[in-house]
Formats: sequence, structure tokens, C-alpha cells
Amino acid sequence: MKVQGSNFELSEDDQNLTDVKKRYGATHDIEAVFGTKPDLRKLMSTQSVCWGDGKTYHFRLTVK
Repeated sequence: MKVQGSNFELSEDDQNLTDVKKRYGATHDIEAVFGTKPDLRKLMSTQSVCWGDGKTYHFRLTVK
């Protein structure tokens, strides 16, 4: 999975990605986004965020 806003790529066996897919994959589309301080004001009402690795990226979740 490509991390938006960077050249960084998450492998499909990345533990953070695996955990987020397990918890939210059935109900949300998951995007990895560069940065650890998302601007919550820019989120649509169907979106939320959760932690990635705490250093490089976070996940943006959009209700399916």
C-alpha cells in the first residue's frame, strides 16, 4: 500500500496495516497518509483517522 504524500510503501504484512484491516476493513476504506498530525478539519463527515506507526504515517478511514 502506497503512503499518500510520500514515496514510502507499506508491505501487506505490515503489522499496523494488518491490525487496521482486521478492525475496520469490513466497514471502511483504508488509506495510509504521510504525517502524524492530520488536519481533522479537512475530514468529511464519513471519515476518521487512526494511528499508523506514530512516526511516519496515519490511516484515514472512510465509511464504505
